[in-house]
Amino acid sequence: MVYCIQYTGGDEGISLGKVERDEPLNQKVYRVIKEAILKGELEGGSRLVETQLASQLGTSRTPVREAIRRLAVEGLVELIPNQGAFVTKFSLKDIENVFQIRSVLEGLAVKLFAKRCGAEEIENLKRKLERMKKVAEERDVIAYSELDAEFHRFIWFSSGNERLSRMLESIVSYINTYRLRSLYITGVMEKSLEDHEKILELIIQRKAKEVEELMRLHVEGVLWRISEMGREEL
Repeated sequence: MVYCIQYTGGDEGISLGKVERDEPLNQKVYRVIKEAILKGELEGGSRLVETQLASQLGTSRTPVREAIRRLAVEGLVELIPNQGAFVTKFSLKDIENVFQIRSVLEGLAVKLFAKRCGAEEIENLKRKLERMKKVAEERDVIAYSELDAEFHRFIWFSSGNERLSRMLESIVSYINTYRLRSLYITGVMEKSLEDHEKILELIIQRKAKEVEELMRLHVEGVLWRISEMGREEL
């Protein structure tokens, strides 16, 4: 059995409904807390109290503590000495800075990938894209976001530049919350899918310079949509 988090606000914190899912307990607790953060149900600045979460989830504090630590490594939670754990809150300027860095680094990564990838790597991306199309049709935003991330990470880690891929991995977790929220905007998932199809097409054609530019525009487009959501939502 697994739990779904619903944010109720105020002092009540979160309440949990139950659905079936075959997952280890530690992974289960990590997933539901992470999804609540990514969906904005646990807002930036919210304090995460181990005892409260453990009670609501019906678990001991251990899996909750482990989940919070994992989320801190990913940048979704901030651990403040003598105060506790808080959902990370970013300003619009913070997000803009990270996206500016990401657009340049990811453009370079896909250019390197396009120059060196073989048939096996291209087939892998094709399979990922097909899965993205399927969940997009089902309007499963969480699954689409995860597959989107897989598509990008595969390019990074197949670019031949390990240091570059590690740099991208370290900065992207900080902006995943806002990237995911933007996917709920009407038409955004379809535009994202269209971009990925064009990126793959240029990779297949070995147009390294063109795909570098398209990837940068793709990343900048995500930033524009986040900016449009307004400062009050960040």
